[in-house]
Amino acid sequence: MRIFTRRSLANKPMTRRVMSIALFALVFSLTSALIAIYFQTQAERELSYIDLIRNDQLALREAQEKIVDQIILSRSIKDRYYDGVGIEGVDNKSTCAVAYSPLLRSSYELYSLTELAIQVSSKEQNDRFRLSDKKSKYANYIDLTKKYHLSDICSSKKISVLASENNEWIIDLQSLLNLSAELKRSVSKKMDREVNKLMSVYSKSRSAILVAFILQLIIFALINYLDIKTFRLSGRSA
Repeated sequence: MRIFTRRSLANKPMTRRVMSIALFALVFSLTSALIAIYFQTQAERELSYIDLIRNDQLALREAQEKIVDQIILSRSIKDRYYDGVGIEGVDNKSTCAVAYSPLLRSSYELYSLTELAIQVSSKEQNDRFRLSDKKSKYANYIDLTKKYHLSDICSSKKISVLASENNEWIIDLQSLLNLSAELKRSVSKKMDREVNKLMSVYSKSRSAILVAFILQLIIFALINYLDIKTFRLSGRSA
């Protein structure tokens, strides 16, 4: 009976140690999973922000290309048709039909570009570049094309007025181009901030898991030490 008791006592520390290790692994796995889920939620939120910013970057790049195309068009019209303003014999109606119609057609696109600029720009930029005024102007051009035929519009337009509107168009386009460059820089900075936040989330996740591992290891070692000490004391008393 005494021999059996000694064997039982000899087996108890090993059994308890295996159970403790298994319990430690289980608790650490659960803790790590909870930490990972928490930080993964934060990471997914940052990734969604980054996707939105990337969409803004693509939209601004496309907008810049379209604005540049419109500037080239407006300047080519100016060079071809309006350099002769003031020369007698210029046919207002035929010039208007050829030169004014591309600008009227582009008003739809410029209206959309201005709406995009208003969405992504600050209030200060909105005021400084008079975006709301530009949007209203392009809306008026769109209404004009819907209500009247091009020949009716051209019959009431003097070539000096056409030249003046074309020059204003170029100035507005250049202003939008400058704004798009500003917005691209600000969006790029925003992208850098969000990427840094995402890297910080991943770094915090690794640090949290490491800290959890160390704390649980200390607790595990302390519990085992107390358990072994208690077992030895009980063995001596037996």
